[in-house]
Parts: sequence; structure tokens; C-alpha cells
Amino acid sequence: MTSHLMPLIGAENAVGLGVAVVLLVFVVCALLLPERF
Repeated sequence: MTSHLMPLIGAENAVGLGVAVVLLVFVVCALLLPERF
């Protein structure tokens, strides 16, 4: 089952990880700097 998904891990994880990091940074900034949002 894992060998089936291996080719997808590179591209999909990179995109998912990038989106997750951006959202996390946005949420942290919104919580720490509420006057800017």
C-alpha cells in the first residue's frame, strides 16, 4: 500500500506542507498581532 503512494508523496506533501506552514504563520500572526488584522 505504501509503495503505491510513494510517487505522490513528493509533490503532494510539498504542497500540503507549504499550505499548512502559511496557514500556521497567518494564525500565529493574527493571534500575536491582533491590531494588524
